[in-house]
Amino acid sequence: MPTKPKLRDEFIITFKDFLVEICRGISEAQQLLDEQSLDLLNKFYSDDDYKDLRDNGIEPTWYQIPELNASLKVSISAHNEEEQEGSSPVTNLRPLIKVAPYNAKYKNYFDYDYSGTSSMDLKVVAIPPPVASSQTIVPNVIGKTKDEAVIIFKESKLILGEITETESEEKKGNIISQSPLSGETVRIGHSIDIEISK
Repeated sequence: MPTKPKLRDEFIITFKDFLVEICRGISEAQQLLDEQSLDLLNKFYSDDDYKDLRDNGIEPTWYQIPELNASLKVSISAHNEEEQEGSSPVTNLRPLIKVAPYNAKYKNYFDYDYSGTSSMDLKVVAIPPPVASSQTIVPNVIGKTKDEAVIIFKESKLILGEITETESEEKKGNIISQSPLSGETVRIGHSIDIEISK
């Protein structure tokens, strides 16, 4: 009589780790979306290729995972948690709940009856809820005039801050330095100080 395949460890996981892995996957997916959005935001306000979009009031899109609903079929089992005390194992500890996701591979491998599965409904919600970005990337205005800088800052939802004039070999009226520097992330409405050649 053929023996039934032995349950392998990779098919089964503790209930706690099962939930943690689901949430970790959602978190990592959101992090990748955020990194892509920040990269696009940086290019959008610093690259002249996007000037036409900026001039028409277009803004980069942020993608969020506000919540995730899932309905899963799993096989649930209880195991005694074991620990070593001297040379004798202690097994009379609280039960350890383990789950194995039920799918076609699991069913075929173990010849598992669908009627023995349990339903697990999950809802993972982002706290606090995602909100519109309140930050923007500082554009580069080095070599621009003050009037040009005002327009560029307005496109990035920033304002012109303190203006100083300094003797320089650069063309009179051109911006030779700025603070914060281009590429930095600041809150919308932040003021940018500039230094102009005189």
